[in-house]
Amino acid sequence: QVSLEEFALRVAHGLPERNARITRHEVQNAVAEMLSEHADATMLERLTDVVLAHRELVVVDTSSGDPKVGWEQQWTTRRLLALEAELTNHFQPVAHPSRALDPTFVAATLAFLNRPLGQDQADTVSRLCTQGHFVEVVVGRAGTGKTYTMRTVREVYETAGKRLVGVCPTGRAARELADGAGIESFTIPRFNMHAHLDANTIVVVDEAAMCATVDLHQIVTRAHATGAKV
Repeated sequence: QVSLEEFALRVAHGLPERNARITRHEVQNAVAEMLSEHADATMLERLTDVVLAHRELVVVDTSSGDPKVGWEQQWTTRRLLALEAELTNHFQPVAHPSRALDPTFVAATLAFLNRPLGQDQADTVSRLCTQGHFVEVVVGRAGTGKTYTMRTVREVYETAGKRLVGVCPTGRAARELADGAGIESFTIPRFNMHAHLDANTIVVVDEAAMCATVDLHQIVTRAHATGAKV
């Protein structure tokens, strides 16, 4: 047996695994999964109210009129907000010389590879390899050559003695990154179990916008702890 406090905290702690923002219906489903088959609707509603009233949950402001928010009341959790704050801290553009390649070396390697690149692709390769940020971000629409560019990034880093490993939210994305960019790639669960990281590792998170905050936080935190670059 557990107290109402413990029960509510257990439910709340698991909610970020479902969604960054949750509705009463989603909380109710989470509560139902923790109840025995003998629980009735009254108990379900009461325990849902207990969870929603718990201090771990934070009401999301839905008064902005943003159609993406919708009209239904939503909540998030303090745990998720803390994870987002930690990620934001990791994303700060602070250069680490140990994570940067020499610009002259990068230029010479690109000249040796003689790979045709558009100006934006060449700039992306240079930025990813020479800035030295712990986390680098590449944004581009489908079909703009991101995978082709990442193949070149891999070749430059491998010439410098680095190793790239990919992590993707879906198996299909992992296969495409492996086939298109030549980067050994894993789904998130397999990455957590099998991928070896160290200071010579570059972690490529493909389709990062599709990753749950909890998963992305785990990837980034692990990379930071091992001295890898993302």
